[in-house]
Amino acid sequence: MLNMRKILYILIFLLTLSSVMSCGRSVDKRLVLADTLMWVNPDSSLAILNAINRDSLQGDENQAYHALLLTQAQFRCNGHCASDSLINTAINHYSDNHNREHYTRALLYKGAYYEFNTNQPVEAMRYYKMAEDNADTTDYRNLAQINLRMGKLYYDNFASNNLDLEKFEKALYYYSYLNDKSKIIFCHHHIGDIFRLTNQDSAIQHLDIAIKLAVETGDSAEYFNCLTSKSLSLLFDGQFNKAKECAIMSALNGSKYVDDNTFYNAARAYCALGMVDSAQLFLSKASANPDNKQILAMRYLTMTDIFSKTGDLASFKKYEELYCALRDSLSNNQNVTAIFDNENSFQNQSSNNTRIERDKSRRLVACLIVAIALAIIIVGYLFLRIHSKRKQEKIEFLDTLKTISEKHELEKSQLQQLFRSLEMKSKELGHEMSIKDSYSKILRDMVARHIVVMEKLASTYAKGSDSNFKSDFIKIVGEYREASSFWEAATAYVNDNYKGFFDRVDTLCPKLSDKQKKIITLHCLGFDYVNCAVILGTSASSMGVMCTRIADRLGTDLSLKKFVEKLKMECINES
Repeated sequence: MLNMRKILYILIFLLTLSSVMSCGRSVDKRLVLADTLMWVNPDSSLAILNAINRDSLQGDENQAYHALLLTQAQFRCNGHCASDSLINTAINHYSDNHNREHYTRALLYKGAYYEFNTNQPVEAMRYYKMAEDNADTTDYRNLAQINLRMGKLYYDNFASNNLDLEKFEKALYYYSYLNDKSKIIFCHHHIGDIFRLTNQDSAIQHLDIAIKLAVETGDSAEYFNCLTSKSLSLLFDGQFNKAKECAIMSALNGSKYVDDNTFYNAARAYCALGMVDSAQLFLSKASANPDNKQILAMRYLTMTDIFSKTGDLASFKKYEELYCALRDSLSNNQNVTAIFDNENSFQNQSSNNTRIERDKSRRLVACLIVAIALAIIIVGYLFLRIHSKRKQEKIEFLDTLKTISEKHELEKSQLQQLFRSLEMKSKELGHEMSIKDSYSKILRDMVARHIVVMEKLASTYAKGSDSNFKSDFIKIVGEYREASSFWEAATAYVNDNYKGFFDRVDTLCPKLSDKQKKIITLHCLGFDYVNCAVILGTSASSMGVMCTRIADRLGTDLSLKKFVEKLKMECINES
């Protein structure tokens, strides 16, 4: 224990030192640590908060946070709050709801102050209601505490309409999610007590769950308290032997955990079984003049049972009248009326808020419907415009394609005639005749016309993606570049006029592709890269890149055209 204290003091000292050295930060680290320890070790949290000098805290946010945490830690450790000035500091700071969770907590502990410090259940309930109304739906920890406190207030003030049951069941749901077993036991215990008047099976079921969990967690106080409650439920159900067993087990073994109700239950069970002496023995163990009116009512009720069995009608009548008067005073508690008035006020406010939210939702839905309708109209109009425009473009496109196709037939015929002429003449050409010189004009004219056709095809294709045009386009271009007779004639011409040309190329780079060899062949015939691009069906820029890559593969710094001219001259000189 001494070592734990030393560790705690060292921790507080280090936190204080680090806070002083980093006072410019927005949230004090000591407060964050205290908040973290609040539910696992509230004593340590309270020690840290008491060690903090409020003057050392920087800014209103840290001041309010400290006030909130210190109030919470006091309640967690001592069961009450030292004063309301601290929690008022937190409420005033967080009232703008810039930190919703902190404001909810501040309202909760303001209610706890009224409940435990000043015994004003009406004011306590008002703040609990405000906290519940403000809490986020996912804030299970605060919602669990709020519903638990409200349920206990309703229970202690004998509220009807099952308000206490409703709140305890909500609290049980939240604590089950949080796996807080001590609070789960507490909720089951009180739910069992509430069901005692209406449903004994449900009462016993909840009390048995509470007893089982109390055994698992080693909570002796709740274990014996639940046994006492179970004995009373069994008395209500007429199971006097079982009621006696539960009461005796609690009375004999519970020691400091039992209250007078345990002895009264045992006495009433013995009395019902006809064992008046044993009943009087356990009655004598209870306080003669209890301060609690509920326990005093149980004493009067027990005495009426005993005097009824002994035949002392005068005493029976006396204590029966005392019991009835006390019972009526408890049920006419002014707090009950005030709490119900408060409840009705909150329900009316809640109904108003619900109606306002519903009206806002309806207006929002109406606006959305109008916006969607306008959007549909606009989209429909744009669709029709686009559809009409595309239809007109398609008509123009088909007309253009028809014109190009007609011109292409003529161009194709002329180009095929050129290929046939080249094929026939290539065998007759000698070294003294150059294909470029002999057919320069007609080749240049054909290339020029070919370029025009290709440009029109490319321009038309860029305006649309009609599948029929795409297939026609591929077919037209394919006919230009797949004329094998031209390549055979061109290769033959190069071999005849520049012997060893292709051997030199293969020596420099034996892994050239067929397309790369065609480009070299066209350069050898005298065509530049633009002509090559048209004949091979690609763009001029792409052809320029391909020519540069071929030159790199051949290992030369010259352009491909100049390098081919150099190879041609070497072949001519060696011949």
